Amino acid sequence: MSESQDACRVSKPTTGTQRRVVLRLVEDTLPDIGNLDVILKESEKVISHASLTEERIDEMIQKRAGLLERLQNTEATRDQRLEHVQDYDPFGDIDVGNYEGLVSAGVLDAENAVRLKKLDAVIDRLSSLDPPTIDSATELKKLSALRESFQKQLEERIKIRQQAVIDRRVEVRNKVLSHYLKRTGGLRAAIAEIDAQPKVLEKLKVLEAETREKRKKEMEQFVRMMNESVQVLSDRHAKVFKRLSELTGNENITEDLLNAFLKESAQRQRNIFTGVRNRLIGSVIDGEGKGQLKSSKEVVPWAEHSANISYVETVNGLRYFGNRKRLETMAAAGDVQAAQLLEECEQLINENEVLRRLIGKKHITDRETGKKCLGPFWAAFETRKANDETGVTEVRRKKRKEAAELEAKTKKAMADIIKQGGFAVTVPVYTSIRGKQQLSGKKKGAVRLERDKSKKGSEIWRVAEAAGGADILEVGSTSPLNMSSFPSWVREPAQKKFIMRGEDFVEFLVYESEE
Repeated sequence: MSESQDACRVSKPTTGTQRRVVLRLVEDTLPDIGNLDVILKESEKVISHASLTEERIDEMIQKRAGLLERLQNTEATRDQRLEHVQDYDPFGDIDVGNYEGLVSAGVLDAENAVRLKKLDAVIDRLSSLDPPTIDSATELKKLSALRESFQKQLEERIKIRQQAVIDRRVEVRNKVLSHYLKRTGGLRAAIAEIDAQPKVLEKLKVLEAETREKRKKEMEQFVRMMNESVQVLSDRHAKVFKRLSELTGNENITEDLLNAFLKESAQRQRNIFTGVRNRLIGSVIDGEGKGQLKSSKEVVPWAEHSANISYVETVNGLRYFGNRKRLETMAAAGDVQAAQLLEECEQLINENEVLRRLIGKKHITDRETGKKCLGPFWAAFETRKANDETGVTEVRRKKRKEAAELEAKTKKAMADIIKQGGFAVTVPVYTSIRGKQQLSGKKKGAVRLERDKSKKGSEIWRVAEAAGGADILEVGSTSPLNMSSFPSWVREPAQKKFIMRGEDFVEFLVYESEE
């Protein structure tokens, strides 16, 4: 029989000595009774963990959330106080010449500050002497050396104070860290104790999964809402800019206005927007058919009200910092759709600003009367209404028609002149401003010259025909062959149309039609 079999075999002891040996063997296999409390405590934990109710688990999770919040707040307060300690530097920017600052910092007393100011004043007076005397130069050198000595003493005092501040800052920083280490340590321990409960940890994982799912759904809903807002505004803006293109005859009106808003100088931007606004005002007052802007809603998206969508609130939603921040965070995490939304939001916000600057405020203050009145764009609709009622619109229409007919007639006359051997000219238009003639514009025209002889038999050029802006040139007027009697706007283009001999224009060269 083996030793192990002997140890396991139970036999009835036959003597007292044998009984004592068996008891001793049993005692050696039991743990020390002094460790029983530890064993029982662990057993209590097992029982406690196993017997946790759902209500108790929820209470512990709620308690954990409170502890986490306290921990975050405590750490934030700690970091804020450490920042204040680090920023404390009363001598950082102090200058030895700033006596008031030195007095405030306790480096210099007020009485000595007054003395040093007097010293500076005397040095300034000595420095201003022109020319200086030998005595004044000697005195200036002496006082300057004295001031330099005082300044070095002050600099040394500042260094000592600065070092004391640095030492104190380190001391306070260590105390703050020690203080908050105890507070955060206790909170972390309490959180760790709750996390040690298996059922609590299991419930936390379930809650975290639910929270992630909830956030995912909220993010999807947020993206869907932003997409809807972008779509609504994009549709309205597309409609408005298409109408602006029709009214101005500029297919690139959107790009032109955006470029002016984003890239041009303030003055250039005002000029561009004013020019387009004036064309819109003209389409309100004098427009006909599709060229008439009948309602502000055609070009003012916020004037078009909808039961479901508020334009202003939708734009504000795109501008809202919280929404933009969420999109930026998503885009930074690699969300392509969020990045695209950010670009579209920026575009729409810029377009909205462009339209508001173009249209202008609905009510403005009259500079002369100080009274409120409609802005130029908005007032145009009232003007058109009044003109329609009083017949002014019809009168203006007839004048435009007459002007258009005259322009067509003038263009035909110019074309006929060019066909018959004339040439095109560009006539400068001057306006008198404060007694001075200033260039205000240019007009197109056409001139036909014929070679002739004067009464004295000299070769000359005579104006045979003139049209357009050139009609200020009298038909029949003459000039020598060098055209010195004709204005420069005739001579300069004639150089390309005539054969020259020296300074004289001797023969017309080109006979092709010109526009």
